[in-house]
Amino acid sequence: LNLARIDAPVGFEIETLPPAPPVFSLLQELGGVTDEEMFRVFNMGVGFVVVVRAGDADRAARVIESSGHSATRLGRATAEPGRVVIEPAGLAGTLAGGAGRLEAV
Repeated sequence: LNLARIDAPVGFEIETLPPAPPVFSLLQELGGVTDEEMFRVFNMGVGFVVVVRAGDADRAARVIESSGHSATRLGRATAEPGRVVIEPAGLAGTLAGGAGRLEAV
């Protein structure tokens, strides 16, 4: 949902997510936290996002990986400004008034 903070007239469709660290499922279970709240509060294992043009994605991933980090192509930009769709979790949301709101889609 933090992608909605990008100052550009775009939204994002997340098609792939890296595996979330096991601590997140433990927190969710012990705290009785909904999926919506987990994705709103935590980044669910996505530590850093780089937004590049589609044609530059493979090159950007190679540069990142050559520095010893992993890179995963998460998704794409859309024409829906401020809206983030997290397909694997069945969630979508915006930052309405600065507060994130995710809902099942």
